[in-house]
Amino acid sequence: EANMDILDHPEDLDLFDTKWLIAGRNPVKPAHYIARGARMVNSCLTDGCVIQGDIEHSVLFHSVRVEAGAIVKDSILMPGVRVREGAYVNKAIVGPGAIIGPGARIGYSCFGVSPYTSPICSEDITVIEDGIEIRANVDIPCNGMVELPQGVASDACIAGRIPRHG
Repeated sequence: EANMDILDHPEDLDLFDTKWLIAGRNPVKPAHYIARGARMVNSCLTDGCVIQGDIEHSVLFHSVRVEAGAIVKDSILMPGVRVREGAYVNKAIVGPGAIIGPGARIGYSCFGVSPYTSPICSEDITVIEDGIEIRANVDIPCNGMVELPQGVASDACIAGRIPRHG
């Protein structure tokens, strides 16, 4: 929860204070777009995002796309993430370029009890590796990490590797 302090306590950090220089390299992207019917609550996003679904208490890096009917709560979506129609993402860190398939549920099953414990994934957080696609209608519980091991055929997994071009 400490990582979301800027959302929970914006009064503690004055982003308009001219004595605090915030410099960063941002890719040149069009302005973000929030569609009619989309909902953004207590969240932060940047250029190139297209929001058609619901976002609550989350941070979205550039070029994230959340399709209609998708819900993202208490999550961090890295650059280029795509959350497809009807997907549900809760308390997740989703790596760059990952795709959450339509109807998939990430971190849906945590209500104080989890089958997983790990020093990396704890406190009901789910981590999704960069550059993979979670298949449609897959359920991934909290406190887990989804990655594709080397040498395992992606058609045998709940996720596949997105081909890289270039």
